[in-house]
Amino acid sequence: GKMIDGTFPVWQRVLPAEAPALGCVEADDLLAAIATVLTASETKDNRLWMEAAGGRLHLASAGNLKDASTSVRWDGDGFVAGMNGKYLADIIRPFEGGLAYLERPGDDQTVMIATGGGASLRTAAMPMRAIRPVNMDDLIAAGQSA
Repeated sequence: GKMIDGTFPVWQRVLPAEAPALGCVEADDLLAAIATVLTASETKDNRLWMEAAGGRLHLASAGNLKDASTSVRWDGDGFVAGMNGKYLADIIRPFEGGLAYLERPGDDQTVMIATGGGASLRTAAMPMRAIRPVNMDDLIAAGQSA
C-alpha cells in the first residue's frame, strides 16, 4: 500500500464530543423506511430528504416530482437534512435492534448518530445536496394520520 502524507484535521473537530440531541428513532424502522424509499424512487442517485415534524420522521427521494416516501415514529425536535440514503443505511446498520439518537453538532446539515446512555458508538452522516420534494407538505400531512 501507499503511505499518505499530509496535514489532516483534528478528528475531534470533525466528530465533536457532544452535540445537541435532535431525537431518537428505532433503527430497524429507519432502515426499512430508507430501503422502501430508495427501492421505489424513480431516480437512482440515492438522494434522500429527511424532515422531522409532528412525531414522525418523513423520508422522501429528493428532487423528484414522483417522490417515493414513508415515515417512522420520531421522538424529538423538528429538523431537515439531505443525505445519501445508501450511506445513511450503512451508518444506521450497527444500531439494528435498538434506538439511534440523532444529533446536530453545528449549523450545517451534518447529523451525528449515537447509541444512548454514554454514546458508546457515534458516527457522522455528512449532508448531501438535496432538493426538498415539492409535495413534502402533503407527504407530512399524510404521515401525521398514519
